[in-house]
Amino acid sequence: MRVAITGVAGVIGSTLHKSLTESGIEVIGIDLENPQSQFSSHQLDTKAISIFCDLSKPLSELEKNNPFNGCTHVVHLAGLGSPTATFEQLLPHNMVSVYNVCELSKKTKTVKRVIFASTNHTQTGMTMGNSIEVLDPSLLPNGFASIDINTPLTPDSLYAVTKIYGEALGNYYSKIEKAFDFVALRIGWITYDDPSALKGTSASQYLRSMWLSRRDCIGFFKAALSVSVPENFLVAYAVSNNGQRIYDLKETINTLGYTPQD
Repeated sequence: MRVAITGVAGVIGSTLHKSLTESGIEVIGIDLENPQSQFSSHQLDTKAISIFCDLSKPLSELEKNNPFNGCTHVVHLAGLGSPTATFEQLLPHNMVSVYNVCELSKKTKTVKRVIFASTNHTQTGMTMGNSIEVLDPSLLPNGFASIDINTPLTPDSLYAVTKIYGEALGNYYSKIEKAFDFVALRIGWITYDDPSALKGTSASQYLRSMWLSRRDCIGFFKAALSVSVPENFLVAYAVSNNGQRIYDLKETINTLGYTPQD
């Protein structure tokens, strides 16, 4: 297994890079030459970068030196992670780049699977309070843990819309093009080590619902790299087993074969 990780200097990328490397897996870390942290609490790990590459550049330019050549798996984490970002900001980093990742992966003839960093924001639009990342439990249809993968999409932002686009693109490349398997993980909130870190703030309830521990993050991604995907396409959650979570994890546990530990 030879795994390329885009956005490797970020919190998830650096966490996964360290774990996979320690497991003896060859990892190719990909990121911008001067990446910027989107979270003030996280220090970027630029030492994990082995290839500098801007995946929003024209495909014709990227094809000249395909960063995924020789890889068997691609974990696509790179992108703009702000729910308040404008469409103009999101277009190159969250839409053009994921198309380029799919095309470049297809052209290698060696990439068997792409794991895509989707988001919990794809289904929270009807549960928000007065702003993004303010959860109102009274808006949950049937209480906590009542939303599952098959619940209709209700994006809470243009950021979430771009992630739905990424999932749809992966569906096309895996089921129609049959280029590779595609696993989309709707990721929770990993920025904080403690789910009570925002206690007393308007976002406290949201963090307690969406919190993802580093241990569970590694567990979900390792499962996504190795689990059998009979229909070539899979969407699952990546959130810890929080008592106040809004997502039902039963299907995710069944399809990925990983049970969150925290």
